[in-house]
Amino acid sequence: MLAYLQAQLTGSLQSALDQVQQAEAAFFQAQEALAAFDREHGLSVRQARLAHLEQELTSSESRLRALTLDLLPAERARLHFLTEALAQEPPLAAQLPALARVEVVSPSILPEAPVSPRPLLNMAVAAVLAFFAATFFVFLREWWTNPAEERPAER
Repeated sequence: MLAYLQAQLTGSLQSALDQVQQAEAAFFQAQEALAAFDREHGLSVRQARLAHLEQELTSSESRLRALTLDLLPAERARLHFLTEALAQEPPLAAQLPALARVEVVSPSILPEAPVSPRPLLNMAVAAVLAFFAATFFVFLREWWTNPAEERPAER
């Protein structure tokens, strides 16, 4: 019985090994077929894309040349126009007297008394500011020292 089981296991093992070898052979064949397909078709697709891009590049270059040729005369005419306009304008030094007209209406005179400081005005402003500051301080102190409960109720 042991010999029978051993023969069965050996047969099963041999069958499994044969299946693994067949699977490996099929895998390698598929890999080679894929590589051959890439060599044949992948290259032709890339070549077609490259040819399309080359055509697009040449058409773009020709459009650029056409635009450049159209633009150059216009730019030259603009530059010529600006050069002539600058040549016809009088120099800035000649225009300056007309631009900056300064007329003396009356001659300057020195004051007889000093304009500043004015001590009387300064003291009056200080007194008014001190009055407002004292009033503000009184209201602030009253608000701070008396809580809201002690204040007279508003009607």
